[in-house]
Amino acid sequence: MQYLNALPFLDALRQMQQDTILTLIEAKPSECAALLLNDSVDIALLPIGAMEDFQKLFVLTDFCIGCFGKVRTVKLFSDFPIQDVQQIILDPSSRSSNLLIKTLVKYHWNLKTIIFSFPEAAKIGLKTAKLKIGNDVFEIENTFKFEYDLGKEWNDYAGLPFVFACWVSKTKPDNSVLDKLNETFKASILRLPSLVQTLPLQNVSNLSSYFAENISYDLDETKKESIVKFMGLANIKTNLIFS
Repeated sequence: MQYLNALPFLDALRQMQQDTILTLIEAKPSECAALLLNDSVDIALLPIGAMEDFQKLFVLTDFCIGCFGKVRTVKLFSDFPIQDVQQIILDPSSRSSNLLIKTLVKYHWNLKTIIFSFPEAAKIGLKTAKLKIGNDVFEIENTFKFEYDLGKEWNDYAGLPFVFACWVSKTKPDNSVLDKLNETFKASILRLPSLVQTLPLQNVSNLSSYFAENISYDLDETKKESIVKFMGLANIKTNLIFS
């Protein structure tokens, strides 16, 4: 949950913890799968790419972290057009974004010769693009000749929104728990404009537009369709049960 776009969820769960409804564990997205897999938590905000670690998952709540078009915080940067790129350096912190760029390269751009490397194994001398996610994107926007927003590229390819993470569990919780989560999440999302004003990121002047225009929290039917389509293309075989 330690990403900017999880702000309303974090606000809601901190309130629920204060009301002794739950115990909140804050973790990096890459750690959430391990916590759920080891039964250290009952419910997790799980990145789509991490679902491949599970045979079956229940998708909970009416909310997710997604986008319909530009997401802004998941981008490919390069000084070369994608058709000329020989190497893409992946982001070690995001399995979902790495799977998404590989899927787009294969199905959207139909490119077959690009190699994928992590930073420590990158090859020198190749025309290279770098995948960046999260708050790091804000720091390097508009510094490369070419920027590819992966939310937009997925929408161009599939005609669908994209879901980066959603709430899941290995067993379905009681309806009373789901109702309380939905109620509290909805309330925090509605007061998102005031939550944004509390953020310490002084170097980002347009966070309000980021939350209003780039991030979409409702887990509607088109987003569920997108999850299923992406998992099929990325060969993630987890059995998802939508509540």
